[in-house]
Amino acid sequence: MEILIGRKILALIVILLSFTICQAQDYSSENTIKRTDFNWPEGKRMAVSLTFDDGRFSQVDYCIPILDKYNVKGTFYLSVVRMMERMSGWKDAIGNGHDIGNHTLTHPCTGNFD
Repeated sequence: MEILIGRKILALIVILLSFTICQAQDYSSENTIKRTDFNWPEGKRMAVSLTFDDGRFSQVDYCIPILDKYNVKGTFYLSVVRMMERMSGWKDAIGNGHDIGNHTLTHPCTGNFD
């Protein structure tokens, strides 16, 4: 199962990279200001940001170990309740270089709901 999940994550990363590359090629617009003073670390040309919402148990049990196996880092947005239920797993994630952010209990700024 780990190999299947790992392949799915790698496939997702490839899709995200493809989307990012397509979007990056759209910088020829007259309204776009190009920055020439920024240099990516180690000669890299782009980055992908992986974020995960809600602090699900599957993220601690499956996602983080797979990301760690491939040395890929993610940002996980947690509510306090979810964090407390798996505190040791989230502490391990931080120790392995993942970022933890605060997830609110509601989405008060969304325009999708009455």
